[in-house]
Amino acid sequence: MDSIENINQNYRNQFFDTQRPEPKNEMDKETFLTLFIEGLKNQDPTEPMEHSEMMAQMTNLALMESVSTMKRSIEEFTRINNGASTNGIVEYSHLIGKKVKIENSEGKFEGVVQSVGKQMNENVLELDNGEFYLVDTIVGIYPND
Repeated sequence: MDSIENINQNYRNQFFDTQRPEPKNEMDKETFLTLFIEGLKNQDPTEPMEHSEMMAQMTNLALMESVSTMKRSIEEFTRINNGASTNGIVEYSHLIGKKVKIENSEGKFEGVVQSVGKQMNENVLELDNGEFYLVDTIVGIYPND
């Protein structure tokens, strides 16, 4: 036979320790529409919402939808570019159009950076002479006059 303590514990677990969903910190389109429709249902019929007020609410909905779309786009852009930054392409893209000085085992070179990329898992620059150089051989960066 179960003790009173076990019964009480089972009761507490069943009714009070249930997992509740986390509250949303953001209002999505569905929540906004639900609240808007409830407001319309419960408005005073003798004083309905004015046309300008309804338009303002609909504008808020459109604005919220635009912001949500922009947020998703920025998150996607960030996700994609974080991967690119990790492999150096975005990290060195600011060098495009700049004059650089290169020193490696073959000599010293100067030129304007035309592109950045990867070759054999190494970050490289393409200069205006058509040659590719490792990024870590740069010894100077100058404005392109």
